[in-house]
Amino acid sequence: MSRVNLFVIGIFCLVAIIEGQIEGPTSDADELHAEQPPMSFDDQYEEATNTYQAGEYEKSIKMWKSVVVNYMMLQHATSQCARKCKSANISIELKMNFTGFPYLETFGNGLAYGECFKTCMEGHPYRKVSAKPLPSLETLEELERRVPYNYLQFAYYKTEQYKKCCEAVTTYLQRNPYDEAMGNNMKFYSTLPQVKDHFFRDLEAPKFHKTYRTGVEAYEDGDHKQAIVEIEEALVGFMDAFDECELMCEKPYEQTYFHRITKEAAVEEVRKLRCVTECEFTISPIIQDWKVQNFTSRCFQFLQFAYFQVGETSSAVSCATSSFLLNPDADLSRQNVEFYQGFLKKKGFMASEIQALLTPRKDALAFYNRVKDVKSRIAAAEATFTDVYDDEGSFDEADVPEAAADDDVLNKEDLFKSITSSIENGLNINI
Repeated sequence: MSRVNLFVIGIFCLVAIIEGQIEGPTSDADELHAEQPPMSFDDQYEEATNTYQAGEYEKSIKMWKSVVVNYMMLQHATSQCARKCKSANISIELKMNFTGFPYLETFGNGLAYGECFKTCMEGHPYRKVSAKPLPSLETLEELERRVPYNYLQFAYYKTEQYKKCCEAVTTYLQRNPYDEAMGNNMKFYSTLPQVKDHFFRDLEAPKFHKTYRTGVEAYEDGDHKQAIVEIEEALVGFMDAFDECELMCEKPYEQTYFHRITKEAAVEEVRKLRCVTECEFTISPIIQDWKVQNFTSRCFQFLQFAYFQVGETSSAVSCATSSFLLNPDADLSRQNVEFYQGFLKKKGFMASEIQALLTPRKDALAFYNRVKDVKSRIAAAEATFTDVYDDEGSFDEADVPEAAADDDVLNKEDLFKSITSSIENGLNINI
């Protein structure tokens, strides 16, 4: 029997085994529950939309608040279950050896993850929400984009609840910073005599947003020691939020056609990886109506100057190098590294010593490798499955970073190679 036939038979067996484990026995209570299903996310969302469009703003506010709370509960349950099931392994579940059948094992791991995730969601303390069918892709995308706050900001305005109106518009803009119409709404609300500046706050902001703002304020006030404390804490908080965002990108999906298993798995893998590449921008704060770009690199920019001001030159150099590693296209990052090159040379350091000092911090290096790995996996999927995206979507050339220009000012490419070389030599890490 050929390996192809064994693979097909194996797929059918895995599906039968896993589906049998998922379904399990039923009871009269299950049948009674099935007869009176709770309102789905999609139905709840549609009802809130229709109520809002009918001009029933007070009633729609209650509905939209319920949608937001339920989605928060779903996110919490999804995060916990994704973390619990991340290491799901079909070999362990079925006590079978899949050596020689890597594709079958990969598909089986997907089934094992789906079973684990479904069981976890049904048994979660928030099961009233988590046990419901997941929202449709369209509804889920609107929830992730915080669209309910778009409805809420206007409903609050129409009912003269101005503080809540300002909170809703700020929360929406955090996820949609380039929505011009909503930006105009915020400007209009700020002119109302009933509105105070502190009304404008993001209701869903992670904790590191506040510490970052506090750190930037301390930096601008010249309190460099406090700036270091706050921005270092913000970096730690950012990494935690990034972990959470990555987990939320890991969603079970439904196979629609058996003969396209490989194709659908590849498309889903790329969707998940692209979601991860967007996490840094998604969770970064808005400061003075500006969405912070390259958040990690910017943090290290602040830190390099603050450390230099308090006399910790070694920390300043590593932070400057970290900022450049994470965003080599930024002129300021390049100029900072070049400044420290000249500064150390004047202090009598040899060229080899300077190169050894130009080593990014371990947390910056870990984040760089993490993002690079995701981008490499996307590129590998693109190269391997170029013939399977015809009706599932195509790769956009805009997503692929352009190579550095040969005539770049101050030879940025050589500078970057020097830094990466020092990392390889000093830490023995392949980046």
